[in-house]
Amino acid sequence: MRLHDLAGPELQWDEFLALHRASMPVGQLLESLNAQSASDVYQDTSPPLHHLIIHFANMLSGSDFMARLPGALFGVLSLLMLYLVGKAFIDERSGLCAALYGALLQFHLFYSRYMRWYVFFYVFALLSLLCFKRLVDRPSGRTIVAYGLATAAMLYSSYIAAPFVLAQMLFTAGLALALWRSPETRRDAWRVSRTHFLGLALAGVLYLPQLQGQLVAFHTFYREGGNPIDYYRIGKALREMTIYFRDSDFTGTGLILLLMGCGIARMYRTRPKRDFWLILLFCLVPTVAAFGINVQTQITAKYLVGWFFAILIFTGAGVVHVADSLVGLLLPKGSRRTRGLATAAALALVVFASGANLDYGPFYRGWSLTYSDWSRHLLAARQDADWLMLENNRGKKVILRHEVGNAFRFFENVFDHGYKRFHFVSHKGGQQPPGLMPTFTKPQSDETLLFARGGVASRAPIQVMPGADGRFIFTDNFETLAFYETIYEACNVAPDFDGRTLSRFNLDDPGYALWKLVQPAGGSFRTLRVSLETWLHNKIRNETPDARLVVSAGQDPASLRPLATIDLAAFAAKSPELAAPFSTGSFNLPVSLEVPWADPDVPMFIRLDLLGGRHVAFADISSIRFEASCQPGEPSVDAALAVLGNIEANARVIPWSEGQAILGDTALHVFTFNDARYPPPGSNAPTTWQSAAALARFTAAHPGLAPVTIVSDAANQPAFAVYDPRLARSELELPAGRQCLVAWQGETPQSFGGLSYVGPTMRPTLRLGEQTIAIPLSVPAGSEVRLNPGGLGMVSFSPLFTDDAFNLFNMVRRENLFYCDNFLSCLEDKPCLAQYVFASELPIKGLRVTLYPAVKNDRPNYVRVFYGVNDIDARNVLIDFSERNTHDATSAYEGITRETRFDRGVKVLFVGLDLSGRGARAHSDEKYTMRFEVLLDASSLPSPTIEQSPVAVSQDSESKETMALWLDTRPIPIEQLWKLR
Repeated sequence: MRLHDLAGPELQWDEFLALHRASMPVGQLLESLNAQSASDVYQDTSPPLHHLIIHFANMLSGSDFMARLPGALFGVLSLLMLYLVGKAFIDERSGLCAALYGALLQFHLFYSRYMRWYVFFYVFALLSLLCFKRLVDRPSGRTIVAYGLATAAMLYSSYIAAPFVLAQMLFTAGLALALWRSPETRRDAWRVSRTHFLGLALAGVLYLPQLQGQLVAFHTFYREGGNPIDYYRIGKALREMTIYFRDSDFTGTGLILLLMGCGIARMYRTRPKRDFWLILLFCLVPTVAAFGINVQTQITAKYLVGWFFAILIFTGAGVVHVADSLVGLLLPKGSRRTRGLATAAALALVVFASGANLDYGPFYRGWSLTYSDWSRHLLAARQDADWLMLENNRGKKVILRHEVGNAFRFFENVFDHGYKRFHFVSHKGGQQPPGLMPTFTKPQSDETLLFARGGVASRAPIQVMPGADGRFIFTDNFETLAFYETIYEACNVAPDFDGRTLSRFNLDDPGYALWKLVQPAGGSFRTLRVSLETWLHNKIRNETPDARLVVSAGQDPASLRPLATIDLAAFAAKSPELAAPFSTGSFNLPVSLEVPWADPDVPMFIRLDLLGGRHVAFADISSIRFEASCQPGEPSVDAALAVLGNIEANARVIPWSEGQAILGDTALHVFTFNDARYPPPGSNAPTTWQSAAALARFTAAHPGLAPVTIVSDAANQPAFAVYDPRLARSELELPAGRQCLVAWQGETPQSFGGLSYVGPTMRPTLRLGEQTIAIPLSVPAGSEVRLNPGGLGMVSFSPLFTDDAFNLFNMVRRENLFYCDNFLSCLEDKPCLAQYVFASELPIKGLRVTLYPAVKNDRPNYVRVFYGVNDIDARNVLIDFSERNTHDATSAYEGITRETRFDRGVKVLFVGLDLSGRGARAHSDEKYTMRFEVLLDASSLPSPTIEQSPVAVSQDSESKETMALWLDTRPIPIEQLWKLR
């Protein structure tokens, strides 16, 4: 149960948090958790034990299965510990029933499959309890060591361990006091106190390396005052831990409370009172502490571990008590047969008490696709861009690196100044630089993600030339792409557009930014003023942050001179409240520095190092400003031409030809806004551009396309516009029957390793000059086709049941269908059918379906996905959803993904939806999208080749649609796309 489809559900954010830490080198892992360093996922409220276990498991395999496997194994081990605790404190049968109840509970099952600290703590907390009992009952050196080791492991598993240790201490104090009252047992009182103290001392010594982490976590997360008593949340937690893991009613919880009461009564009457009080304290004290200590989070079931232990242990004792009582009414007590029958009855009662919890269908479906869904979109659109830029350099970067691997380059390092086309990822309401082309919107359960495409044309180094007032001013407030246009070198830094700052891209490592400034020949700037708005963020109480900024300058980049170190003392000088132990938050400090420029003929370098920092805090800047005033007689230089010269030196600038598309290496087009202002192209001017009239024709041919950058003159007026036409759409838009002239920017002939298209659905034919390539596919309208000639191919089809996207005519068969509110259902109250066909001369190797079904519980309803090979009437059921309860497909728990592979290549594949009637529905919209994916063997497909440039390209198909075509010299990552789900 705990290993089934363990890698199926995608990782959730808390699991990414744990995996990010676990992926660090051991030394860095321990330091980052011990000091709560300003990691990308810094708010981790647990010690390092489970991170270390996951770390070493990942050394065997880097898969999600291996990362979750330790939790699953420890979940099973915690059931063994439940059995041993039940046996030691009550009897063997009670321990067996407690373990069985835990094994069946979806609550325990979920946290056994969740890559966090929970089940690791279950194991070591129960082990500490068991060792403590043996320490009290039979003290010895061996039991002291066992208790010390178990308690240390418990402390290293979670910071909630402290109340469990407190419960043991309270028990020892109470027992010692009771023993002290009688002179005959006073030696026993000393013995109990001494042995427990020695065990605690051993655990404390072992925990000393993590004590700093405990204090830092306390200062970071704990607040004064307790959590409010919310009876609904208490009841919800009880329901989750006893019957229903998901939201539902409270049916069945009363039976569990009754059984717990029976178990408490049985233990109180039949077991030594000190065992009863020990187990009660061990479960009760941490539960009370959870409400008495505020850790900046709502009290939920997963934090009420003591209460969960009580439910399991006392329910196990209760079912045995009830079974013994019932069997004792029928058979004589004390016989072996009676005992065996009572045990069987107790186990049966555990299963009965589990009730609806035994419906594991919804549980194993897991949550709907989120991270992998939008990661899939980026990976599928890789042909549009090689780079990724993020609105915020924190969580999404960790997710993307896990999901898409090395398919993209991130913008943390800038050492080459070539043109960069990128995808931009932000969220609704977030910040993004101007000039980007929106491409895709993806609603999620907790946010709406926005995707755009843009480009950066480097104009580095910065040209230091006077404006109309004789002054040079350069400012970057990190709201535009100016940083990437003007930075000379950058390592592990990037603009955070959400916070409008320049900060470290990876907070675990230092970073720097290096600006290069040059004067024109004969320039006379002798002093440069550098102004910064610096910030110290996330200081936590009682801790001294060591994050800092260092500003250096000089004319030799290999030996720059430090000008200022901006650390806690510098911030505290402006903000005295920062020095107070309990101060928290963010603090600002403006910094202004004079930089002498001894030789204006030699470039000036300004370097900013972002360093630190432990204790969560990190430093960054919200603006940088370079300013200088020229001396009289400064030579007149055309600032716009100088900047344009830099752009041309860093990127390929070529003329735009109307009616001709550009393939191959990225090329930019430059147009002037004013022909009279600049000499014509081809003169002695250092750059090549096109006229204002050509700009008008270009913008008419590319409506809505934003320029990559605008170059301004000395008066800050627009002078040149730089464009990349491929930001607006696919590489080629090919109407059926019409030719497009294509110029290849590179050596010919050139073969393409991958092609993808949207448009023609009926056997399109592609012509490149004299070469003709027939694509032997007939697919439903709206499909996206990706093919690697000589390799794999994939067809993705996502029918939407919305007003603006529903297409009844892309089905090969339809019966009694009706759609409304993003659902496909049946028009009349009888079965209905929607069937699609994928026909291919390229062998079909596999099928994968993602479905969001819902049924009503008024009768046996069902939603089925079936497929047929070469036969429209064949029915091989891939998904059969027929649960007898209502499910809301707008919840985050409705995604079902199933796949099948075909041993021999299939030529015609029918895929259909079969619904039982009005009570059955299939959901599909932009948020939760039904998807059919067909895997192809494209090894027989010839590779498109451009023999010469320019070349005429066209397409024809039976459906006479316009083809949006991408050609890439590299193969499309289809294997990786297929694995993402």
